Amino acid sequence: MKKVIYAFELVKYIVNNVILIREESIIVGKCELENEFISENDILFVDDFKTTGNLTVNGNLRAICNVFVEGNIAVSRSIIVEKNIDAIGFIEVGEAITAGGIVYSETKISANHSIITNGMVKCKGDIHCNTSVIALRGIQSCGSIYAKFEVNSNRDINAKGSIEAGHRIVAGGSILAGESIKSDISIYAQNRIEAGNEISSGWVFSFFYKIKCPVLKSTKLPFSKEFWMSYQPFIDYYQNIKDSEKCYDDYAKLGDNTEKANVLADENLNWIIKAQLSNFFGFTNGYLPTLKEQMYAED
Repeated sequence: MKKVIYAFELVKYIVNNVILIREESIIVGKCELENEFISENDILFVDDFKTTGNLTVNGNLRAICNVFVEGNIAVSRSIIVEKNIDAIGFIEVGEAITAGGIVYSETKISANHSIITNGMVKCKGDIHCNTSVIALRGIQSCGSIYAKFEVNSNRDINAKGSIEAGHRIVAGGSILAGESIKSDISIYAQNRIEAGNEISSGWVFSFFYKIKCPVLKSTKLPFSKEFWMSYQPFIDYYQNIKDSEKCYDDYAKLGDNTEKANVLADENLNWIIKAQLSNFFGFTNGYLPTLKEQMYAED
């Protein structure tokens, strides 16, 4: 059974200037502490919690309020917060972070599972997790952003370093990186995609056709099979593309190099599609956009 502890009772749990809670507990009442806080079991904060020290939980941290820590937050299992969680130090969890508001750290944010919030994930250092970083209101890092599966936001994804995902990177706004943007399957943004170094993925697409980078590397093509069946230069290969037995890699073998070069010579072909066709056909391993093509992304 969970023990209910009122905020004013916490002084009874101070040992060597550390508040030590051994039992699974519910903390009731607003806390404004100047002590390190350690819980050796699951803990629930009902009212806003603030401490100038570190917050360490050997279990799950749950809060139906805001949590603000001037030190570090270390949780062996998961953090589940209905509002904001804010640390001047790092935030590290053994499992997942789930929040209703902002997840913020001035150092780094890391989770062995996912980071999911209805608000924003914002960090002055790196953001790292072993599955997905998903934030409805944006993801910002002054370092790098890494997820083994997915980086996804309804708004912008922005890093001064690199952005990397094992599966896909998706933004309802823009994807901007000071260094590289990489994923194994796809990179997609409603607005612009811009990287200081390479952009590399299975396929890359911007709804507004605004992509800027020194080199674009890709292995597949954007859009569905139906698109390429109706694409005029591929009309002669309609039946081959329609064939359900064939996969994307088979399309690259259709036609000879002269026919493929004629496809790339189409003046109406946007450079983003041209680049990925060039990589796909094997003419380039990484497409280098011209200055004119780079300028198009700035319009």
